Amino acid sequence: MKSYRGHGWKGVAKSIKDKDGWQIGLHKNIMLQNDEARLFYLRGCADGVNINDVDFSFLTDSFPYLIRDSDSIEKLLQTYSQHGLFFNKPSTETINRLNKTLNIQWGLDIISKFPKDECIVRSSSNLSDWIDQIEDEDDRDQISLWAKQVAKGKISESKFAEKIKDFK
Repeated sequence: MKSYRGHGWKGVAKSIKDKDGWQIGLHKNIMLQNDEARLFYLRGCADGVNINDVDFSFLTDSFPYLIRDSDSIEKLLQTYSQHGLFFNKPSTETINRLNKTLNIQWGLDIISKFPKDECIVRSSSNLSDWIDQIEDEDDRDQISLWAKQVAKGKISESKFAEKIKDFK
């Protein structure tokens, strides 16, 4: 019997979210008097969220409502990590942290199948666009140091280009 009620409340949450948006949908949980109904309703809200809905403001707005439901929080964090992975260019450190805490390896496997975006010219001025493509952390540190030297005028941009040409 419990699963039918849970399924029903999830359906109600999805309908309200589809009609009024996720912010109003989350807020409407306060109208429910029963804790069990509220839990299933909020789970329905979390389950109904798609990858395009989840950004940082969504997380900060929804967490106070979901504070007692770790499964829904984990679901939202998974969706948030997918959003960041597929629509943003997260740093290697961010990817490693997300993979360690949320196990997003499957998403990384999918992304690895896509062709890599290559910068036409690697320079000290667009370092942040391509430095994460360098696999070795020590190499990234050395390249960053050379870029700082270019910025201070200690070496030229052509000398920088010569030094980094063999890094993959």
